[in-house]
Amino acid sequence: KQWYQRRVAITAGDIKKPEWYFTKLLSWIREFKDKFRQSFRSLFENENDATITALFVEQFCELAVLKLADDIPKLDDGLFTHYIDEVIKFHKELKDHLPLSHFKSPILHLFTQEKTLSRWLQLETISSFKFLENVEKDATCFEERESGSGYPIPSMCVRVLTSVKAVGERVKVFPSLALNNSFYSLQCDLLKEFMVHLSDKLQRLDHKDAKFCLILNSVVYILSVLEEWSYDQHYIKVSKFEGDTAPFAHISESYILLQQDVQDSLESSISSKVNGLLGS
Repeated sequence: KQWYQRRVAITAGDIKKPEWYFTKLLSWIREFKDKFRQSFRSLFENENDATITALFVEQFCELAVLKLADDIPKLDDGLFTHYIDEVIKFHKELKDHLPLSHFKSPILHLFTQEKTLSRWLQLETISSFKFLENVEKDATCFEERESGSGYPIPSMCVRVLTSVKAVGERVKVFPSLALNNSFYSLQCDLLKEFMVHLSDKLQRLDHKDAKFCLILNSVVYILSVLEEWSYDQHYIKVSKFEGDTAPFAHISESYILLQQDVQDSLESSISSKVNGLLGS
């Protein structure tokens, strides 16, 4: 009877407020998990408490699956994105409060299905590239920021890297390697696009321009950040799936080539000026 009442409560929830029934689920799980484990301990004699708790949570999450499966096809793009945010938030809170190493979420599985995943990836791609475009148009894009290593970098570099990192951080909760790989590929595409923009700016700026130095600093900073990310176990796993020798290896190589091209250009320019002075 209690189960039926909760199913009715969930399915009757407002489609625009998924946070309502996710909050309800969390409160019910906290309220009943100990009672469930004690009541059914005799039926799972060969299982530990963590496994029994995971089974209980999975069954409660099935309530949300019934609601989500019905709601997802009806959502506009903004609400669809909101649902994803709430699903990620819900599972992070579960992880913080419960020992769920054996837990396989039926809710997360919904978002790994081809049609739903394709829509999510498309929206994330459009949003991410639009953000990249807007950052570069922002009047403050060349405001100096501290790199952490004693040299200044433009604010646009910090904002772009923060955005790229967020793409990967959001999907870490999903166990699907294929899903994580799709978003890793998006991160790589964003970094490639940003490199093209930086290269274009370098070609149009005079070497003496302060902006030129800031962009060159950006390349150095991005390489250091990519090296840091290369030790992240999440990226190590997905890069192997992608076929990279190391996380973001091919992206780092591209930035190193850009850095070398700029250095060669500077050396050539300096050499020409020195030869001109000597000749005169």
